[in-house]
Amino acid sequence: MKKLIKYLGLFILISVSSLLIFIYFIYSSTQNLLSGNLKINGLLEKVIVNRDQYGVPHIEAENDSDAYFTLGFLHAQDRMWQMEIQRHLVKGSLSEMFGEATLSKDKALRTLGFYRAAQSAYLSLPKESKDIVESYTKGVNYFIKNGKMPIQLKLIGYTPSLWTNIDSIAFQKMMAWDLNETWRHKILNHTIASLYGPEKLEMFAPKYPDNAPLILNDNDLNLSTRINANIIEKTNYSNEFLEQSKSSSKEFNKNPPPGKGSNNWVVSGKLTNTNKPILANDPHLSLASPLLWYLADIKSKNFHSIGATLPGLPGVIIGHNEYLAWGVTNGCIDAQDLYVESEDQVLTTINEVIKVKNGQDVIFPVKISSHGPIISEITEASRVGKKVALKWTGLLENDTTLHAFIMLNYAKNWDDFKNALSYFIVPSQNYVYADKKGNIGYYLAGKIPIRDKWSGLYPIDSKKDFEWNKFIPFHEMPNKLNPEAGFIVSANNKVVSNNYPYSLTPRCETAPYRASRIIDLLHNNEKLTLLDFKKIQNDTVSYLWNDFKSILLNTTPTDSKALEALEKLKKWNGDMNINSHEATLFAYWFRELGKIVPDNLKVFSQWPEPLFIKNQLETNGKFCQNNEAKNCSEFLSNSLNKTMKAISQDKGTHQKNWNWGYTHKAIFNEIGLSENKYLSWFWNRSISSPGDGFTVNVGSYEFNNFSQIAGAGYRQIVDFNNLEESVYIQALGQSGNIFSKNYDDLMPLWRDGKYIPMSSEKERWGKYETLILEPS
Repeated sequence: MKKLIKYLGLFILISVSSLLIFIYFIYSSTQNLLSGNLKINGLLEKVIVNRDQYGVPHIEAENDSDAYFTLGFLHAQDRMWQMEIQRHLVKGSLSEMFGEATLSKDKALRTLGFYRAAQSAYLSLPKESKDIVESYTKGVNYFIKNGKMPIQLKLIGYTPSLWTNIDSIAFQKMMAWDLNETWRHKILNHTIASLYGPEKLEMFAPKYPDNAPLILNDNDLNLSTRINANIIEKTNYSNEFLEQSKSSSKEFNKNPPPGKGSNNWVVSGKLTNTNKPILANDPHLSLASPLLWYLADIKSKNFHSIGATLPGLPGVIIGHNEYLAWGVTNGCIDAQDLYVESEDQVLTTINEVIKVKNGQDVIFPVKISSHGPIISEITEASRVGKKVALKWTGLLENDTTLHAFIMLNYAKNWDDFKNALSYFIVPSQNYVYADKKGNIGYYLAGKIPIRDKWSGLYPIDSKKDFEWNKFIPFHEMPNKLNPEAGFIVSANNKVVSNNYPYSLTPRCETAPYRASRIIDLLHNNEKLTLLDFKKIQNDTVSYLWNDFKSILLNTTPTDSKALEALEKLKKWNGDMNINSHEATLFAYWFRELGKIVPDNLKVFSQWPEPLFIKNQLETNGKFCQNNEAKNCSEFLSNSLNKTMKAISQDKGTHQKNWNWGYTHKAIFNEIGLSENKYLSWFWNRSISSPGDGFTVNVGSYEFNNFSQIAGAGYRQIVDFNNLEESVYIQALGQSGNIFSKNYDDLMPLWRDGKYIPMSSEKERWGKYETLILEPS
């Protein structure tokens, strides 16, 4: 027995030692130089990189070329795996890394043609931007040639090829696509018209409420000086497509939960305690590991910018320089149309070669009409016709959006800011602005088609005269410097009233709850401070509850549990904080209310339209009626009963388990290996989180399981009283290396509404390490 124990102990010792040796080998083989001196071929002069305690690099370069070279090098050092995934995603070459499992996704991506569009876009860039892209690309390639690759690349046995200038601009196309989904809305509109008649469209997709906030009012736009010559008339939907297929199994890039968009707002000095502007921004996109955003501070001879960058692209995308600050939200603009091509339409075919790991190359024919790629074979557009083409500004030639991003880093005033945005093409964004002279402003940027006497609500017949003849002139886009109100709020709400002479979108999809809440909170403070902005940005009071409260509290309870739930909700203010029981109760109840949406429309989105549900409940609508209820009163009572049963089943009867934070967790799944059951736990992260899809601090969640999959991945507050007092945060961590202390160190700070210094002053960084790059 002693001998057995001895051998067992020896076996355990050898196993543990082997595991530790393996871990050390992986650790050492993925650790790149973060401090000391490094000789680099390609630099012109010495560059100093100080990484603060959070892993944020502060780049000090003598010239712009070296600054962008260094940014490319650091992006690759910390996020090479992310950049490689993004590159293959845009190219539609994931199968080269992962084999046949991603072949269908590659076919869809090749069809859409993001990389083809990026190649065209690069040719359109001015020389100064091409030079910057070239410098950035060289920095990435220095790392690829000399750096230590991430563990994920080692595990799948893949060696990256050299980076190209097209790679350095291509991911912007993917992001633009992610924020342009009006093509899907047109298919939904088509389906509604097919099933219920065009006259019911407004019932299922209600108009933006008349009393809801606009970004700019009519006075801001000086509409009296304009001629309303191009007001778009509502199109009478043709019956020609109504008999197409009413079901489809094809899904691509599924609709996100509500809240995917952004908040930004800016106030002038007349509303702050320092008499200086303050600007806030928090874009809401998918959460992942590593996170999309990478914080950086870049200082060179001709510019000094700090804020959020995107690994794979040069420059600060959101942030401030020494003169001004900017923030963005999605404009919800309709820059897409679906053209139903005739059966005899001649198409161009591009035979795409898709390389497949451990398999044969696949020749995939991509079909393109004069309007764009045929997407009916890869999306729900097959509901409309066999040959449905996508026309989108993101696929047009002469896309100079990257030049706009770069020029913002150099802008010194409102005129420079406008000039930069004049190059912005896609996706249409709401830009807010503030500068050190005390000005604040707004500009809607992006190329927006003018549809002459047709609405764009539905897919259209390519034989008819429905074409884009021109675009809204840049100088006529909604914009305003120093509005009389002293503030501008943008939270994916409607931009302007219907008096504006051009159509921006047939319908603003996002309910106006976030914008309304921000405006109310701004009005609640006489003189706003940086602390007030932090509180607003992390506010978790849901105006969805405010909108439904009077309806739900009039529900007739049918048992003691339902009565107890109503009594709890009567005392609740709608705060979706992590300790709230009522937040869990309301979320479960709203999920039950979502069943009012007809099944044949649920394929388009897991999340129902709140304004549709509210209208049905207020008007005793027919969709309340089912096998269990003959009217909305019974539907509400039944839905509350089902809610209490579901919560009891999932959480038990002890309400200490009902905390919203136990139910609602932010999920950061690894971008390439999250579905591998043996490896995903190593990288995936989650944390209890507050909010819902309609709170200012967005906690967008999947309707079925309440997991938060999107949110404010980046937050910034820029204070022009002292720019060094500005703050920012991203949601996970700077490094993509699981062994780094900066892999997920920001996650609890982000969840708790805390920030780190958005500062170039060393005394604010805490402990930092210095890497000196010198020409070899």
